[in-house]
Amino acid sequence: MSASALLGNLAERGVRVRAIGSQLAVRPSAAVTPALSRRFRQHRVELIRLLDPEVSWRFDAMRPQIPTSPTAPIPMLVARPSTPSTDTHCASCGDRLPEPAVIGAGCCRPCVTAKRLLIEHAARRSTARSPRHERMRRSLTVVPIEPPNELQRTAGSN
Repeated sequence: MSASALLGNLAERGVRVRAIGSQLAVRPSAAVTPALSRRFRQHRVELIRLLDPEVSWRFDAMRPQIPTSPTAPIPMLVARPSTPSTDTHCASCGDRLPEPAVIGAGCCRPCVTAKRLLIEHAARRSTARSPRHERMRRSLTVVPIEPPNELQRTAGSN
């Protein structure tokens, strides 16, 4: 089953899925079965790209910058190569940052998410996976969405 078919199937059953950064959130949380969780992990990159167009175009722009050799170092990935770096704008795409240089290395949330997904995608493609990549892959989880009042209580307690 493709990522778009999975989203369609879930929507027909009244299950809502959204991307929060590089994680997937599902409502109702009771809908997350072990089998569904496996499918989410299998299609995570594609699902996030379908759900977040801001991440998707950045992913597409950065993808050619990933070396084809699994042992080659990954360069600094940029969505718009001619973007000047400032404290108030993303070093990758040039979009204005919500606060100066607080996310990643002066990058906006969609660029940081696209970079994470690309690195994960490259690690999955690689036939010579390192133990670190395997631990990272196994630790990926699906986060259930709590009702809004629970989210507010959680945010307020920090």
